[in-house]
Amino acid sequence: MNDSRIHLKIITGLSLEVPSSQEDLQRRFLEPYVAREYAGYPELDYIRALRSGSLPANVEIAEFFLNPGRFLDISPAQQNFISSNYTSAVRDLMDNGVNLLVQMVSKRSVDDCVSFSLSSNPDVTLDLAPMLRAAVWNGKAVAVVGQVNNCLPFMGRDAAIEPQFFDFVIDNPALEFAPYAVPNPRIDVAGHLIGFYASTLIQDGGTLEVGFGSLSDAVCNALRMRHEHAEVYRRVLTELRCFENYAGLINRTGGTQPFLEGLYAASEMFSNGLLQLLLRGIIRRKVYDDLTLQELLNQGRIEERIGIDTLRRLLDEKVIRPRLTPQNFAFLQKFGIFRDDVDYRKGYIHAPAHGRIEADLTAASNLEKIAAWVLGEELKQGTAIHAAFFLGPREFYETLRAMDERLLDSICMTRVSNVNRYRVNEELIIAQRRHARFVNTAMKVSLDGAVVSDALEDGRIVSGVGGQHDFVVMAQGLPGARSILILRSTHRRNGKLESNIVWRYGHCTIPGHLRDIVITEYGIADIRGKAAKEVAAALLNIADSRFQSELLDRAKRAGNLPANYQIPEPFRDNRPERLDSIATSRHAQDVFPDYPFGSALTSEEILLSTAMRSLEDRTATIPGLIRTITAALKSDLRDKRLRPYLKRLDLEQPSGWREWLNANMISAEVEKLTSRSDQRPDRAHNQPD
Repeated sequence: MNDSRIHLKIITGLSLEVPSSQEDLQRRFLEPYVAREYAGYPELDYIRALRSGSLPANVEIAEFFLNPGRFLDISPAQQNFISSNYTSAVRDLMDNGVNLLVQMVSKRSVDDCVSFSLSSNPDVTLDLAPMLRAAVWNGKAVAVVGQVNNCLPFMGRDAAIEPQFFDFVIDNPALEFAPYAVPNPRIDVAGHLIGFYASTLIQDGGTLEVGFGSLSDAVCNALRMRHEHAEVYRRVLTELRCFENYAGLINRTGGTQPFLEGLYAASEMFSNGLLQLLLRGIIRRKVYDDLTLQELLNQGRIEERIGIDTLRRLLDEKVIRPRLTPQNFAFLQKFGIFRDDVDYRKGYIHAPAHGRIEADLTAASNLEKIAAWVLGEELKQGTAIHAAFFLGPREFYETLRAMDERLLDSICMTRVSNVNRYRVNEELIIAQRRHARFVNTAMKVSLDGAVVSDALEDGRIVSGVGGQHDFVVMAQGLPGARSILILRSTHRRNGKLESNIVWRYGHCTIPGHLRDIVITEYGIADIRGKAAKEVAAALLNIADSRFQSELLDRAKRAGNLPANYQIPEPFRDNRPERLDSIATSRHAQDVFPDYPFGSALTSEEILLSTAMRSLEDRTATIPGLIRTITAALKSDLRDKRLRPYLKRLDLEQPSGWREWLNANMISAEVEKLTSRSDQRPDRAHNQPD
């Protein structure tokens, strides 16, 4: 800013950047993709300045959730990070002195009546704006500003607001742009298997919360398989020895049959995976903002289909009076039990083209007329998904914009406190969120059941707590609820394989006393309420076998496990080779597509992205780099099969030794991958229909 007397502090969360890289191969891959997928998306000037160290001294950037892994080495971002539960963000914003709220909105005009929608982000705004208004009474100058972007879907329900919500509205079509497109992530074999295990713990007729990323998409895909391809789904579970090892837990907690009643979703983020479950009819159980109505539905005493018995049941439960009051009538009309085109005047119901009916339900003749002239067909105001914000690929936004109004109305974008908490309206939330399963990703789990999800041992913040702690606590408080934390058993750092099941770790997101269910690609650890030795034993069972001996030894030396304890035989072969054999078996060849919900990448780009990941792993160490270069020298750049890939990277005619080396290394990886694909189906696209 030019005026150094003014101090600007921007507080936000999840600043989204267009992908970029300084590394040559990554840059060559990304630039055409970015030009295609992010055309017109504006770069964030404050993030560019933050990265380059050029922020003016009087400008400060603070975030309560960082773009995962993108700011590990950006000191100002680390130093100004505000660690906060998502539901505490509004309180912390006010404590930091926020006096200006800026929100992107979509706009709708019907019969010259203008309304706005908070669209993708009612999360913080619906709670923050009233608090800012209240601060005016204490003499604080505040402003709430909306910027119109009609590329955003217009979401109704809680997200729909009137113009007076804002002090100022910026409405300039030249400033509109397509919302940020988060590409569908690739799901590897380990991710798919984690999804399969987690899907067995989701109960039909229950409630689902799921985070974002490849593992969350894997859970949604496995739920799709369970519902649409039950026979193949159960074959994979048999291959995984799932029924053999976890039948009791599955029977108590979840199931493996298709969804007859369907799921309801109460999820902080509305992801593309959840959208796919909604479109496929897996998410279809609706909840209602009335406790008695919800309880009657839960008990099966009324149905969403409306009949005269619906009225009789409401009378029995004293929800309505025998002689209807104006309040009773408003209730019945709100939920669609009475049609929209009837009205109530002075003790009578007026039905168009039929006349009036006395609002006395004790008379059989009145009930007959109400059944014929007044009753609706199905309950209204039902919600299949409650969510606080959404992100997705381009197709996600396009689907919402084109969605049938009735289905769109079953999605309620709302304030984060409505989703991530349950003590606000506890009785109703308990009735709505029956059999709740909160599925979130983690980075590491220690053998005492503590979970790491947001930061590294050296103190650097990877992302933020977000809503994970809220959901874990909710799982402890809601009757019949469970928290399910999912993670891969291993990861590579600087070319070295490390276990994500660890003895201890110098940072903790979810403390051990909140432990519940943990899943890796090797199985399920049900550790809630278990003794220390049982917790350690269950987590060892889902660790990679290359690290089990060391972990077992540490646990024994610390006295957490008996000196004679041995890991059971079924869990001593937790190795990727066994998983690969399952993934390539005759039963599962088409069950694990790399992109089950589609990809914006071309077929060449999908293979190139795999090749570059492989190269990154191989060259992470000096010996690996030497071996990779040596093998690459044998590549023949004249091979016609390689031309589409080299052309995509603009390396058909490499100039200089660096381009020549990159061309050879990527060619060697592509050759390996294409030779493998000749021997088995292409998992990137094949899946059961």
